[in-house]
Amino acid sequence: MTSDPEKLSRRGHRILAVLLGRSEHITFIGDLEEIHAGIIREKGAFRAGLWYWREIFRLIPHYIFHLIYWSMIMIKNYFITSLRNIKNHRMFSMINVLGLSIGLAASLLAVFYIRDEMAYDRYNEKARRISRVKALLHRDGQDINIIGAGYPVGPALIQGFSEVEDAVRFRQSDSIRVKAGEKSFRESNVVYSESSFFNVFTAPMLRGNPENVLSAPGTVVISRLAAEKYFGGLDVLGKNLSIDGEPDWTVTGVFQDIPRTSHFHFDMILSLPSLEIEKDPMEASWISFNFQTYVLMRDGASTAELEAKLPSLLDAHMASEVKKFMGISLDEFLSRSGMRMSFGLQPLLDIHLHSHTGVGEFEANSDIKYIRLFTAVSLFILILAVINFINLATARASGRAKEVGVRKVLGSLRRNLMGQFLLESMIVSVIAFGTAVFIIGFVLPFFNRMTGKSMVLESLAHPDILLPAAGLVVLIGFLAGAYPAVFLSAFQPSSILRGNLKRGVKGGVLRRVLVIFQFCVSVVMIFGTLVVFNQLRYIQNTSVGFNKEQVLILENTQLLGDRADVLKEKMQRYPQVVNASLSGFLPIPSSARMRIPVARMEDPEPRSAPPIGVWIVDHDYIDTLEIKIASGRKFSRELESDSGAVLLNQAAVRFFGFDQPLGESLLIVDSSPEDGIFQKSAYSVIGVVEDFHFESLREAIKPMVLSLGKSRSRLCLRIQREDVAGTIETLRNEWTALAAGEPFEYSFLDERFNRMYDSELRVGRIFGVFAGLAVFIGCLGLFGLATFSAAKRTKEIGIHKVFGATAADVVRMLVREYLLLVGIANLIALPIAYWLMSGWVRRFAYNVGVGWVGFAATTGLTILIALVTVGFQSTKAASANPARILKYE
Repeated sequence: MTSDPEKLSRRGHRILAVLLGRSEHITFIGDLEEIHAGIIREKGAFRAGLWYWREIFRLIPHYIFHLIYWSMIMIKNYFITSLRNIKNHRMFSMINVLGLSIGLAASLLAVFYIRDEMAYDRYNEKARRISRVKALLHRDGQDINIIGAGYPVGPALIQGFSEVEDAVRFRQSDSIRVKAGEKSFRESNVVYSESSFFNVFTAPMLRGNPENVLSAPGTVVISRLAAEKYFGGLDVLGKNLSIDGEPDWTVTGVFQDIPRTSHFHFDMILSLPSLEIEKDPMEASWISFNFQTYVLMRDGASTAELEAKLPSLLDAHMASEVKKFMGISLDEFLSRSGMRMSFGLQPLLDIHLHSHTGVGEFEANSDIKYIRLFTAVSLFILILAVINFINLATARASGRAKEVGVRKVLGSLRRNLMGQFLLESMIVSVIAFGTAVFIIGFVLPFFNRMTGKSMVLESLAHPDILLPAAGLVVLIGFLAGAYPAVFLSAFQPSSILRGNLKRGVKGGVLRRVLVIFQFCVSVVMIFGTLVVFNQLRYIQNTSVGFNKEQVLILENTQLLGDRADVLKEKMQRYPQVVNASLSGFLPIPSSARMRIPVARMEDPEPRSAPPIGVWIVDHDYIDTLEIKIASGRKFSRELESDSGAVLLNQAAVRFFGFDQPLGESLLIVDSSPEDGIFQKSAYSVIGVVEDFHFESLREAIKPMVLSLGKSRSRLCLRIQREDVAGTIETLRNEWTALAAGEPFEYSFLDERFNRMYDSELRVGRIFGVFAGLAVFIGCLGLFGLATFSAAKRTKEIGIHKVFGATAADVVRMLVREYLLLVGIANLIALPIAYWLMSGWVRRFAYNVGVGWVGFAATTGLTILIALVTVGFQSTKAASANPARILKYE
């Protein structure tokens, strides 16, 4: 038999049709085999093989073309059918889109937040090579993290260790007064440092030479923002500033503003040589811990190896200084004081999320626990949304069963049906993603205020977010549609068209399990929110041992010198002022703190006594803050001997082991040595004040001594509730008269005190919002299932009503099942919630605990939510006319 190319082509196309699934052309396979056999007989096997493969390769382009063509037609049909189904079932589609969009929006907001938190300090080009020195002190059963090192540590690390390329030291400064010409400012983002700052950290210099800008005393570099504020531009080199009354500080450079995602933000860096630290033996010692020290490691150097060498270096130098200042050996000092010390290195990229309890932080950091909490909560929200989709899709199985049956009878394969249902799921997922983007754009400003961020919607276009988001949408579409696709496409047409849906429609067990899971998540989040807000309410309303209400604080009164007493006396005569006190030591965050060794009189070595807080106050301090006297008396102006007297809080009485503290004597070791010897002063205890909180309620009240003296950095006024604005204006006028041109800064004690709980308040708000979202998504699912259940049982409801059932009986019948599911969810979730929240409240030394009210409130609230959600549809179904329902039966 000879081959006719035209005939072969026609037959090849028929064979292609076979490849495309056209089973009626299967007989042409025999033609191909017959032709191939004929060529073998006439031309031989080799020629037949060449012909065979030529035909195959000639048919491949036709095959690919037809495959694409038919696939596009198939997808087009799937797409049109999917849109038609979505349109015909608007309510279910709306519930699906709304639930998924809320879940996606929550997840994307979590991604925004986490990405922003993880970005801290990564702007530094050498970030992975930067670490800072930290010290860990263990004393009296407590671990104290100190972010700092002695003044000589930085240079010693550079000179003594080949792993270190460079180092930079910082010395924190209080807020300062800056004058540029006639303009006066108060700056708080100020630090002392050295030129190596610009080598270690990425802070591009806009003006000046970074190698020596801070090498001379009296020099200062400022940020771009500060330069524009002080001088109106960047051409500032050589210009002078007056800082705290000292003129002739020379501006030697301008650096780019430090990015928001940094653990420090300096607007002004003063040269470290300006402090003349070498003249102060204690300040220049190895044991001062006053200098935040960062090291830049060489490429390839091991941080762990350097960290292992630190103790030997520091111990060698510290031992000689302890001997010099204390007169005893380092081991003896540590033994007497019950103290242990160790040193280490903390990577720069770990600071923001893993360093939040240390002394010496530049700013308050975040906590990795919040990242984990936020991630878990947002993922649960997304899972709830996907569960809703699966629940509603399987619940609609009976409604689409006849469609599946008819399509199978007409020749649709199972894979075609699965493709149809998966595409519907993908379309819903894409629509939900678009809706989620709209929701994010709307809520992002509120989310920024809640979290303290400055995130923008444009971040969504970044590949780090967009690509995972697109993958998430596809994954959600697949996961949400996979089970319904397999579930629905498996129906047998013969059973479906006879009305026998034993397989599939009774997928109630899975739906019940998913509903229970949804409400388990809702129960945990509701319970957690109640506990968090209950603890926060306890913190804000509990007695803190002093009256923080109606106390006005005026800052920077040390600028007045002795005239601060004049201002205090003038304000005390003002009718709206109840009392006034001058002291920089207040129970507020970032207030002045002084911890120095205090020992009992009989202590043989008071210099090794553990340091405790010593506050310098005036005669009116106790009355102004309304601190209660537990025993003894307060300071008196009539008794000159009170200059050598102190008051203790009750924690200090317990600390020193006094049975009768009045009349006891204490030794306070002067923190400024003269000729290498610490001075000791004896003070008599004249009174005991009740414990009051001067730190967060997370911490137990620590021992504290009140000493009479001059501390004029703040003026505190207890004022009347009436005419607060008039009191502030009077204070402003008096301030202006005494300190013309100086900034007028005031605040209220209760607001400053409550700032200690900003992180808890933020967690509470986030938890509350996401708990609300979880409940809302759960309600959407219940509403959809109740709607489906009521529609499915319409005839059953009609028969019940014909036989005398009331609307209330029908509602009870429909609601009973869902109340049982909610009850099971409470039994499972409440123990889990109790365990989780018990651990959270234990972080507070003073907490309200996890009481029975939370259990009762959570159970009642979830039952009420289920009743309202399901009851609405149940009542609607129960109100239908049974005659109309059964008309066609």
